[in-house]
Amino acid sequence: MMEKNYNGYTNYETWNVVLILSNTEWLYLSAKEFIKNFSGMNPYIAFINYLGYESKRTLDNVAYLGWELNYQELDFFMLDYFKDED
Repeated sequence: MMEKNYNGYTNYETWNVVLILSNTEWLYLSAKEFIKNFSGMNPYIAFINYLGYESKRTLDNVAYLGWELNYQELDFFMLDYFKDED
């Protein structure tokens, strides 16, 4: 199992993306709506492609798609954090 070294995440890059998605209102609302209708695998990558953010970076210069990201953690975050709680 990977050690989680940065605020509960594998690394700074993964944590930074989670921080941006959960604290930017329009991204948060978009992700919540996306997950509501999502059925498939790899929700994080699917969401980034849906936004057209394949080559974009966070304000902290972290790529939304990059080798340093832990996609398993990002998928879990998307499915857990943005699920409907009705």
